[in-house]
Amino acid sequence: MPPKRPNIKSRGAQIKPKPANVQLLDRQLCNADAAIRAVGVASIPRIQAPVEPLTDSIVDKLEHQNWYIRRVGSQAAVTAIQSKDAAGVTVKDTLGTRLESTDPEIRRCAANGLTGIVEVAAAPDPPSLIPEKTAEAAAEELFKRISHQDPRVREETLKAIGKIGELARPAMKQALSRLADDDPSVRRRAVELCTSLGVVATEAVEEVATLLQ
Repeated sequence: MPPKRPNIKSRGAQIKPKPANVQLLDRQLCNADAAIRAVGVASIPRIQAPVEPLTDSIVDKLEHQNWYIRRVGSQAAVTAIQSKDAAGVTVKDTLGTRLESTDPEIRRCAANGLTGIVEVAAAPDPPSLIPEKTAEAAAEELFKRISHQDPRVREETLKAIGKIGELARPAMKQALSRLADDDPSVRRRAVELCTSLGVVATEAVEEVATLLQ
């Protein structure tokens, strides 16, 4: 008996068509002209695209073969938190998981996306479309990876934590414990935290120093 052929019509019906506004966004974000890419990034809060095709599009950009497209994916993730229901998915699934990528540029773009979200969402007068606690959620994605098994992830995480100011306070003890890390690059980032975060780090230094004795 010949093998049963797949029902192409049924399979095609399961594939959701990409909305026209996301198709346009894709073309803009992948354009060779930086000005057009910037227009695409800025348009995301206005077009209010459905969550899944929007975040899938951003993931495609973060994992693109061209470095400048990856970086625009990071920028797009920052503005995507103003799209309805997209903030949580963007922070946790789109960026948080890619902070653990084996590709250093993807890790860097994911970290930059998270710190960019903290900066925008924690501003004194953030855009009204950003859900409450979005900045804290982005910071938490960094905190989760302070003790990651991969030293490259730990290093990128500490570097990012050094950029989020007061929101780093809850994790300072854990972050500064990396002063005793087995990896020299991670130890260096932990030392840099003391400089970049100033008083936020100073308050935890004595306690950590006691633990390391």
